[in-house]
Amino acid sequence: MAGVERTQPNTLKPALAQVIYMDAGAWQGREQGMPTMTFGLIEHNAVALCSYFSDGSWVQPPVAPEVSFNFSTTNMARFLSLLISQKYNLKPAQAQSLLGYHIKEVIPLPPNSLLDQADELRICVPDLHLHFFKDTYLDNFITHYGNTLSGGRIVPVKLSGRTSMEGDFGLFLNVIEQFQKSVLKNTRVDFLGDMYELWETVSVVGCFTDAEEVKRFYKALDDLAQWLYNELKQKQPTDVRGRQLKKYLEKLITDKMSASPIDAQVKKQVDQLYSNRSADNFLVTAQDSKDKVEEKAKYMKRLILGKHHGRDGRSLEELFDAIHSKLFLYGNHDNYVVGLNECNSTFCLWGWEVEPWRFSFNLGSTNSSWMLAHGHNLDKFNNDSAAGVGRMITGILVLYELKKRGDLIRDFEGLFRSDPEVRLDHLKQIARLCYGHEKRFPAERRKHKLFVFAHTHQPYFKNMTNEYRIWSGMADLLQQGSKPQLEKRNF
Repeated sequence: MAGVERTQPNTLKPALAQVIYMDAGAWQGREQGMPTMTFGLIEHNAVALCSYFSDGSWVQPPVAPEVSFNFSTTNMARFLSLLISQKYNLKPAQAQSLLGYHIKEVIPLPPNSLLDQADELRICVPDLHLHFFKDTYLDNFITHYGNTLSGGRIVPVKLSGRTSMEGDFGLFLNVIEQFQKSVLKNTRVDFLGDMYELWETVSVVGCFTDAEEVKRFYKALDDLAQWLYNELKQKQPTDVRGRQLKKYLEKLITDKMSASPIDAQVKKQVDQLYSNRSADNFLVTAQDSKDKVEEKAKYMKRLILGKHHGRDGRSLEELFDAIHSKLFLYGNHDNYVVGLNECNSTFCLWGWEVEPWRFSFNLGSTNSSWMLAHGHNLDKFNNDSAAGVGRMITGILVLYELKKRGDLIRDFEGLFRSDPEVRLDHLKQIARLCYGHEKRFPAERRKHKLFVFAHTHQPYFKNMTNEYRIWSGMADLLQQGSKPQLEKRNF
C-alpha cells in the first residue's frame, strides 16, 4: 500500500514522505474524439484524478483497511455521488454504485497526510479557455459526445451538431454550491488558470483593425509554410513529431492561406463588435495605464461570461459568485492581454478575485507541503523569460485558426505535449522544484509533497517519489558549496 511500510509482522508505520504530481488536464472538447473534462479531488488521506465525462470504462475505487482508507466513505465519494446523481437524475444510493466510472485514478496516503482536517475537501479545476467566440470554430469549450446511463453502465454517445459544454460545467458548479451548503461547508475550489481565452480573442479582433496588413501577413505565412515544408522534405525527419508536421504542412501549402476566406461566423461576431464600438473597450494599447488594462480586461470577461450559462439559466458569473472559498490562479491565456504591458509588469487582473496570485500558490499543513500552479512557467520555449517567442507563435496559430486550420495545429500541439521525452523532462523539473523547495525550507523535508498543475491539457497522475529521490541523491553528491542547476522560473 502506498505510503506505508511493514517493519514487523502486523506492524505498520508511515514510510518516507511521498511526492505526488497531478496534472488536472482541462475542460475541452474536440470536433472529433472524446472530450477532456477532468478535475482533481484532494482529501486528508488521498488524491484523486476524476472526470465529469466517462468513456464507459470502470476504475475500482480502492479499499485500504491498513490505513483506514475506504473510498466510499470519503468526502470525495460524497461529492462524486452528488455530482453523478444530478448528472444522471439518480438517487444518491444509485449514484454511489457508479463512482468508478468517473474516477481515473486514486493515490491513497496514510491518514492525515495532506489536509489537517478530515472534514475538508479541495476541488481543483483546470483550463477552461472560455471563449468570446462561443460556438464558432475557435471555441474549444464544445463536445460532440455525452453520457447516458443504460443497464447500470455509463455509455458514451455522440451528440448531433456542435454542442457546448457550458451546461455540463454549469451543473458542475451548481453541485459544488449545493455540496458547500448542505454537505461540507469546508470545501475549497481552486481554479488553476487559463479560465478565459483573452489572448486569442484579442489577437483575432486585432486582425480586423488593418485589412491590408492582414493580407500581407497571410502571404508571409504562406511563404513560411512552404519554406518549412522544403526544409523537412530535404531532411526527411525520422521522429514522429517531424513526420506529422510535414503532413500538416503539405495540407497548408496546397490551399494557400492568403486565398482562403476567414470563418464567416467569426467575422460576423467581430463586425458586430466594431459596429457597436465594443472592441475599443478591450483592445489594449501601449499607452494604457495599469488601471486601464485592468478595466479593459474586466470588460472583456463580462462579455465572455454573458455568453455562457448553466442549465438553470444563471450565467457562469452568477454560478461562480455562489461558490465560497475559492482561489483563482492566472494562466498565460487569461493573464496576458497582448503582451504590450509585460515589460513593466502590468498584467490584467480578475475583476472579482480576492487573492491575486499569478501562476502559482504555495500552501501547507502539518504533514504536507503543496503547490497549486498553472504550468506555463515550466515550458522551455514559452515561459516568462521567453514570452516574446511564445506570443509570436501563438499569434501565428490564431491566424491559421481563422482560416479553418485549427485542428492541424491542435493535433500537433497535443502530439508534442504527450511526447514521452517532453513528459519526462516535465517530471524532472517537478523533482528539481521539490528538491529546491526542501533546500530553502528544511522543515518541509519530511512532509508529503503535492504538486497540482494545469496548462498542458493532458490529464496525468503519478507518484514520483522515486524520481525525486534519484534527483536529490544525485544533487547531494555534488561538492560542498555546489548547487544543482535549477531551472529559473517564477515559482
